[in-house]
Parts: sequence; C-alpha cells; structure tokens
Amino acid sequence: ATEISSHLGLNLTDEEVSRIFTRLYFPNTINNDLLTVQIPTRRKDITSTQDLVEEVGRIIGYDALPTNLPKTVSSGGLSEVQRFRRDVRNKLTGLGLSEAVTYSLVSKDRVFDFSDTNETPIEVLMPMTQDRVVLTLSPLVGLIDALSYNKARKNEDVFLFELGKRYNDEEKEVLCGALMGRLRHNFVQSVVKKVDFFDVKGVLESLFDSLAIKRLSFV
Repeated sequence: ATEISSHLGLNLTDEEVSRIFTRLYFPNTINNDLLTVQIPTRRKDITSTQDLVEEVGRIIGYDALPTNLPKTVSSGGLSEVQRFRRDVRNKLTGLGLSEAVTYSLVSKDRVFDFSDTNETPIEVLMPMTQDRVVLTLSPLVGLIDALSYNKARKNEDVFLFELGKRYNDEEKEVLCGALMGRLRHNFVQSVVKKVDFFDVKGVLESLFDSLAIKRLSFV
C-alpha cells in the first residue's frame, strides 16, 4: 500500500487498498504490513505493479487524486538566460521589429562581412552549395540577404532583428538588427520618414533601458 500511495500521492492504508482489490475480485491478503495481490487469469492486462496502481486510481477516481508534482520533480520555469532572451524579443517586437532566423552557413567570400576577426572560419566537410560553405561570423550577413530579398519584391519597409550565433573559436550568441525603408510616426500614421541612425539609436537605447543596462556607447 505504501508504494501505491506514493505513486498516487495519497495516504492509503493496507486495509483501504485491500478493500479496493476485493471490490475488483482480486484475491489479496495482508501479512505483517505486506499486501499480496493475486491477479485473476481473466485479467491478462495486469502484468506489473504500475498496472495495479492504475486500477486503484481508477476505482478511487482520477478527479480525487492530488494535482501537485511529486517531490522528485521540480516545477518548470525559464532560466535567467531564457528570460533575458524573452525580454529582448518582447521589447524589440514591441518596437515594431520582426524576428528573423537566417542561415548559419554562408559563402567563403562573405564570411568576413561585418566581422573584425582574422580567424579561419569553420568550414563544413560536404557543403550542399557554394553559398553555404562556412559557419557565419555574424548573423548580419543573413539579415542583409533578407533585406535584399524583400527589396527585390517591392517590400521596402523592413525592420528585422535576430538573436543568432557567431562561430569562430567558440560559439557565441549575438543580437543583430537591420532596418530599411520608412517609419511611420506612432501617433500620426500619415507622417513617414526614412529610417536613419537616430532611429537605430533610439531602438537600442529603449532596449537597453528596459533591460536596466546603463552603459551604452556609439562609435
């Protein structure tokens, strides 16, 4: 009964469990706090202790079972890093940017774009195309491709960000953004202006302020 109680989250006595099995016409005996249950031949589906636990739970009623997690299981939740990523995404989407997910592989002649490193990039052994040969050193390469793709299709007002990765001596997570086209005033929709440095600066200042990061400089 102790094992059954543990699985169901209840505090059942041997006598209570014995009465349940008796109702199921499962012969059982109690000897020195040991409950022995005989499985009828008609119940070929009962093959383990877990099956007996399910039978007891079924008779008691699943609605009557407690819903708290077992002591060995911790409740779910986001880690500090996951919460930080969520906050960044929520803030940037709230500012009107859309999240993009770009390719991690780029061509050899573009891998050093937007990167100040001289390290040898990581090359894949069997690339499918020459455009996807090495791991990117900056997700900005993919974001610029996304802007070009949209511009070619006459969608010229595009504001993107990506929480991507750069791959050199070690894998690092970085935040990149790319804005193109015209912005509409938040309150006067008819007022439009081309996006410029000060718009980007405003986005970053608003993001950093929401994250309580005070040190921000532009070079």
